[in-house]
Amino acid sequence: MSITLPPGFKLLLSILPRALLPPTLVLVATKLIRSHLELPSWLVFLSSVLSLPVMFTMSLYWKDWMNRRAARAQGAVMPPMISGRLPGSVDLLKVIKQDHECRFPGYRIFERSEQYGHTYNFRVYFENRIIVTEPEYIKIVLATDFAGYEKGPEFRLQFNALLGTGVFNSDGEMWKFHRAMTRPFFSRDRISHFDIFDRHAEDALNLIKERTREGYPIDWQDLVSRFTLDSATEFLFGLDVRSLSAGLPYPPSISSFPPLDALKQSKLNLQDTHPANIFAQTFLRAQVTSTHRGRYGPMWPLFEFWKDKVKEQMKVIDQFIEPLLTEALSKKTKMEDTEGSKRDGEDQEEEETLLAHLINLTDDPQIIRDETLNILLAGRDTTAMTLTAAVYMLALHPDMLATLRAEVLEKVDTRRPSYDDIRDMKYLRAFINAMDFDPDRFLDERLSKYLTSNPFIFLPFNAGPRICLGQQFAYNEVSFMLIRLVQQFSSILLVQKEANPEKMPPPGWAESKGSNGKDQVRIRAHLTMFVD
Repeated sequence: MSITLPPGFKLLLSILPRALLPPTLVLVATKLIRSHLELPSWLVFLSSVLSLPVMFTMSLYWKDWMNRRAARAQGAVMPPMISGRLPGSVDLLKVIKQDHECRFPGYRIFERSEQYGHTYNFRVYFENRIIVTEPEYIKIVLATDFAGYEKGPEFRLQFNALLGTGVFNSDGEMWKFHRAMTRPFFSRDRISHFDIFDRHAEDALNLIKERTREGYPIDWQDLVSRFTLDSATEFLFGLDVRSLSAGLPYPPSISSFPPLDALKQSKLNLQDTHPANIFAQTFLRAQVTSTHRGRYGPMWPLFEFWKDKVKEQMKVIDQFIEPLLTEALSKKTKMEDTEGSKRDGEDQEEEETLLAHLINLTDDPQIIRDETLNILLAGRDTTAMTLTAAVYMLALHPDMLATLRAEVLEKVDTRRPSYDDIRDMKYLRAFINAMDFDPDRFLDERLSKYLTSNPFIFLPFNAGPRICLGQQFAYNEVSFMLIRLVQQFSSILLVQKEANPEKMPPPGWAESKGSNGKDQVRIRAHLTMFVD
């Protein structure tokens, strides 16, 4: 039976030898000196106590001097450093927390890039954190000198409970192994089969029609999060969590809408206990907790001293995944026993799920679990946010909705779109792509003037060797859902009067860098972005 130490104890044990070294050296030196000279006990005690902070400070100065020396040797300069008033700049953590609550995500990066330039050192807990927004430097990190940069041990530890050793949380040979395993599955033939999208999009759109007939608005983000979760789990495991079957939430305040009858109220009461909702909410909490660890750098275990909070949350996720994994491994063993090496021959049927694909490459359940969870995270939340932002913009820009709908009806009318149909819809792709919401940037002369000549200014799917394997899958899923939506609906209205005031953009939000000053929803972030 193995004993797992709490995170805080593990951290303390790892730093204990370094912490004991300075006072130990003082005591050894004291013993040697006392053989020739009498030293007062108070001096020995004071020296032992001060030895650790003195040695720590000296080591910091030494590292900084070595870095400056190395920079000079390469003809480089050190980036400007942002530090707080208190030791370790711990006062900046309060600023980070305040920004998280009342500012647009990334607000300080926009602001500090203007103040300090496109590369600066945000130093917290005596740890250098280099922030880079210069496209040429990003190109070096992601592509031209890819081997010189990695996630690193601290990042891997921070996200280990959530992502394990999956493709998003590994480096070196392990990363190459996961990448090589997953890449063949995202072939054009496989990602252009739209049966899964079609099935779940139809369920989602039927829920919209049912709810609007009742006279209530819908929470679009909630709906598409269920759509992408069901699509992703079926694509990965061959079995979806059926989150759309849990039904949609009603507005938090329904004073201006028809009152809920007993049947509707009973459905609403059952939502909190629906397995799919428990799965989704737990997965969300695990991501939030994992991301918040980044505020504290390598010291995060001290804030989860007795228990790994993410590991506790992941038990719920494992309850869904482990039976599927066990069944798949068992099925593989039976097939090998009955068919011998037939599955390695030309008659082998193409695997229909990522789980089946991985099972044929490895028998290690931990590797398979980690990889499927990594792809689930990538395949669900990012796409849901893109769809959320897209329809929010359609509600704010009815002229763009009309243009998009005209393109869709011209290309496919009301039939199901194909891979080639989606590829031919130029306005649809431009619409999906704008950060500053201006789809024409991807259609007019600015495309060749800026993006074609410098592709590293627009990286929604990363770049270089780590570029997203599911890029086209994501575009297809978002495109398919938007096409189906505008085929059946000609207008979209943003209803904010019944929204929770605490979820609206707070004072100061509109002045945040990154916001256009007109936001009617509040953007938040964990591993990905979402609307509060």
